[in-house]
Amino acid sequence: MASNLSATPHPPPPALPEAPFAFVLHFIRFYLPGVLGVALLEAGQSTCGILLPYAIKQIMDAVMGAQAAAADAWARSRGRCGCSRGSISAFCCARAAAA
Repeated sequence: MASNLSATPHPPPPALPEAPFAFVLHFIRFYLPGVLGVALLEAGQSTCGILLPYAIKQIMDAVMGAQAAAADAWARSRGRCGCSRGSISAFCCARAAAA
């Protein structure tokens, strides 16, 4: 059976800083974009989650007003599509932050 190991040695790993602050900065430079991305996605998800009940209230008020005025409920609530956009945005932010 042939061996797939190469005869050339791997390069040595980079030296880590010995000072504590420099050591932390070394890893912050590497992980900061990912951590900021997750923080922004979580902020978006929580914002959508907080505003979603207000959007549902707007749609319910429009439907109740249409029933009271004997008007078309779909026409009265057409401008209040923030509910569906908000729920889709909250779902997308939550799924992306969890990935």
